[in-house]
Amino acid sequence: MSRISSSFLSSVPLFLLAASAIAADRPAFHRRIPHPAIVDPNEDAVGATFGWSMTLADVNGGTSLDELVVTSFFQDDDPFGSPVPEAGAAYAFHTRFLVPHPQPMLEPATPQSHQHLGRLYPAVGNPHEDPSGERLVFLGAIGSDLTIGGQPLTNAGTVEVFDLNVPPPSGPNVLSLVPPTAASDPGYPAGVAAFGHSIATGDVDGDGFDDLAVGAHDSELGTGRVYVFFSHSQFLTNPHRFWVGVKSTAGTTESFGASVALVDLDEDGLCELIVGATDRYAQPGTGRTYVYDGATINGLAKLDLHVVAEDQLLTPPAPYANDGQWFGWTLFDVGDMGGTDYAAGTSRNDLAVHAEATDWPGGGGLGSVPYAGALFVFMAWDASDPTPPANAPFLNPTPVVLQTPVVTDTGSVVHQPQTFSRFGRGAAPVEWQAGPDPVRGLLVGDPDAHVQDPNDAAYPNATPIDHAGRVFFFEAPLDGAGGTASDWGRFVLLEPADSLPEGGGVPPMAAMTNGSLAPRPSARFGAWIVSGKYNAFLDHDQFVVSARRRSLPGASEAGQVYTFTWPDPTP
Repeated sequence: MSRISSSFLSSVPLFLLAASAIAADRPAFHRRIPHPAIVDPNEDAVGATFGWSMTLADVNGGTSLDELVVTSFFQDDDPFGSPVPEAGAAYAFHTRFLVPHPQPMLEPATPQSHQHLGRLYPAVGNPHEDPSGERLVFLGAIGSDLTIGGQPLTNAGTVEVFDLNVPPPSGPNVLSLVPPTAASDPGYPAGVAAFGHSIATGDVDGDGFDDLAVGAHDSELGTGRVYVFFSHSQFLTNPHRFWVGVKSTAGTTESFGASVALVDLDEDGLCELIVGATDRYAQPGTGRTYVYDGATINGLAKLDLHVVAEDQLLTPPAPYANDGQWFGWTLFDVGDMGGTDYAAGTSRNDLAVHAEATDWPGGGGLGSVPYAGALFVFMAWDASDPTPPANAPFLNPTPVVLQTPVVTDTGSVVHQPQTFSRFGRGAAPVEWQAGPDPVRGLLVGDPDAHVQDPNDAAYPNATPIDHAGRVFFFEAPLDGAGGTASDWGRFVLLEPADSLPEGGGVPPMAAMTNGSLAPRPSARFGAWIVSGKYNAFLDHDQFVVSARRRSLPGASEAGQVYTFTWPDPTP
């Protein structure tokens, strides 16, 4: 962990920023992508929530450029002229200009009512050991009904696997992955539920290929479990050949598997398995996140379900450990947010844990706010730190706590924590060059926030727009010397205006009141954020922000996503 002062840690959620301080170094708007049905009348976009979740990753392999996959969780499927309510769908977009992929629409192999493809965590990986590096797309369908061993199972769940290079009728859906059978699992198959709610890929066994982790948090009446499927060349025809199942030692209805990540925290070549357990069915409860060493997972007997003691347990610190906060709802691999290792030319992977409803303790002249949400950033240990304690071998157990900052403009508060704004629901690391030094940090969404329109004549005392949403940028201290609270608040980003032209040459949005930003009712801007590089002609990281309930002409709550890049470096 980089050396961040205790005063910095304690002050992060409480700082005040002037609007003039957040106007500089804004990203440049690139383009808007509406739900494809807006330009294709053969598809129904009403209530589709395009942008419910996303991933930006190199699917084709070897191009160093990323494809964008966007899910429409609530979309009706209409494969044969007979609508299937809320089967769900996803859409793939090519690199460079993010035009629709030749196989643009991804849907379940057998669409079912309320199947909800793409609920969370679309993932990309190569567990089939393709020598070209081509990667598959994995989407959970948590509402899939199955029949296993002659027993009908409601909402058992599947993971739908897509190869974007296989056209119909053989593709792009090439596999519907179902939960495996475990001889030692007395609850199987009736106890398995919501398989595919969370998905992650990463190399757990060190063979150079991606393995697949799948959460099933509703299993056994909410106790939950996670499955790890190991890579092999026949994965698409025999995905159950090598797998292990993991349950926690708690044995309670903690929703183990609500989130999952595979991240190499100690740089030994083996990804750690990280599992969120939100206590969704154990109210009151705060939730927790389990870290399992990659070596621990590799040592488990294959083809069986195991109760496994964690190698590290992450929990929210006081005063942020309130009941009902769902700590562990989402996990983010945020790269190196510290600075000591980064400045030396090496980096480690830090972890951000989202808690849906963490209370805001108050500050800056404002009282406490219940259920505002938070993002807890746990820093990986580095060589400059003391020897880690035995119960915390991977991450410093004292996190940086990010919450909605208090932002003022001419003495009036224009941004502040709000109840159930879901701060931290979307987050992504970004880096760009500002002068001679790189700037690195986190984009964090606050999607259910009520936001003032900076173009309203009554601003900064205008009536807030309900559930418009916003995104904050928090800058990481890269030099290892800590930082001040203001380092974590370079700008606030609202939804771009419809009148803002598209194109990489658009100048940065330099002021909140220049007409370039226009929040809209119920859009939920910031619900999901991804970063990467999809266009070789644009400098710096690019990032994509969803407004998943944005209403479009003729289609309420259709959804829309926006892409951004950064301005050229200043001299």
